[in-house]
Amino acid sequence: MKQIVLILLIGLTSNLLFSQDIIIKKNGSEIKTKIIEITIETIKYKEFDFQEGPIRNINISDVFMVIYENGNREVFAKKEDNKWQVPISAKGFHPPSEGKAVIYFVRVTPYGALISFEYFHQDRYIGIFKGKNYMRYECDPGEQLLWASSENKEFITTNLEAGKTYIVMVDVLMGAWKARVGLRPISVKDEQDFVKAKRLINKKEPAVTSEEKIEEMNIRLKDFIAKKLQMYEEVWKLEKDFNHISSDMAIPAEAMK
Repeated sequence: MKQIVLILLIGLTSNLLFSQDIIIKKNGSEIKTKIIEITIETIKYKEFDFQEGPIRNINISDVFMVIYENGNREVFAKKEDNKWQVPISAKGFHPPSEGKAVIYFVRVTPYGALISFEYFHQDRYIGIFKGKNYMRYECDPGEQLLWASSENKEFITTNLEAGKTYIVMVDVLMGAWKARVGLRPISVKDEQDFVKAKRLINKKEPAVTSEEKIEEMNIRLKDFIAKKLQMYEEVWKLEKDFNHISSDMAIPAEAMK
């Protein structure tokens, strides 16, 4: 009931908000601000009517929603370990959790729109999506093995840096009986691809696979995953030079604005 009241309140005042960032607290009160930074635990801001004043902090656990000056909204969600985080279902770029790196798998081509690709992190199923869309995935920094499955199995190795953001373009390739998948990391130097990826990420919310679906698929695909990883180790990585995400391919913060 409280959330319904909060949402109605937001709707009534939305036309007045776009010159400032609005923090909506869980008790229904509003703070007109200029947000400086959002961390895992707090939001740092200045009062909108006193921006020459000090930087203030509010615990994310006290926040229901933030409405940014451009009209974008973020509802804050609670994780299983009872820590609060920026929601992964909001459109736009968002920094990873503390000690993590984040990868955006971005599919900008309309070709093969009805064909879904499944994604894996080493021996774990992590999600699925189709069409012109993208998926946001956080993982530990360092060396990781990520892969996607369609008619083929496409792998990508990494050397990720904590706190950084990376983009992998998902290519749809012609196959014998089904589209093949390609994974191609990019940096800001790949200007045309980066502009397309950024436009899509800022335009819509990411595809999100539910935790229930992920756990179900990890059980169902256990043998499949083991067999494909064995093939990768014994055959595929010896036959093909798969793409690699190096730490210097991270997207600069200023480029994501």
